[in-house]
Amino acid sequence: MVKPFFLSLIFTFIGLNLFAFPKVLGDVSQNNITFDSGNLASSIYEKLPLCDEILVVGDNGTAVLIPAYAFEMIDIIQDGDVCNLISSKLPPVCNIRNIKEICVKQTPATYSMTIKNANNIKQYSPFMFLMGKFKFLGESQKNGYALRKYKLSNNQNELNIKEIDKIILTSGKEMLQNKIIFKNYYFSCDGDTIKEIILKNGTKK
Repeated sequence: MVKPFFLSLIFTFIGLNLFAFPKVLGDVSQNNITFDSGNLASSIYEKLPLCDEILVVGDNGTAVLIPAYAFEMIDIIQDGDVCNLISSKLPPVCNIRNIKEICVKQTPATYSMTIKNANNIKQYSPFMFLMGKFKFLGESQKNGYALRKYKLSNNQNELNIKEIDKIILTSGKEMLQNKIIFKNYYFSCDGDTIKEIILKNGTKK
């Protein structure tokens, strides 16, 4: 007969495995980042002190862009096997049930890559790539605060850049045009992290 103590351990283990914290991706340096339930500001700044803003995405593809000043007015709450975003002060768009992803913008971004040609150099961050997947729907206002609402329109993780001269990987290896894949917080080519993309002369990105 299984003793009550071991039964409680079993049910706790099962509960932990049923609950999946929303994926945290974008301008971060690793997988498996999680935020604690409670006030969003204290949870974020403990782990990501350089965070400028986040895009919180629900399981239906609806998203809200939250600037850093608003973090203190928001709670992230675990409810059963889902996480919800809740605020009584901010616009209703901020109340997202069943969060699927939290996309983080930090400055500087650890795994930004440089894209350049003879006349132009720019940094392209994971957060910039993620924002490109979403369509802007409008602003929602409450108590003098305005937040921007988005909807997922493209779920592809392949980055299409035309007229590439060469791709330079962090290992120092140079590649000709190849498939570029975004992997949660970095850009990958041939199984390695991309450091720089050099375009052919006259090409703009």
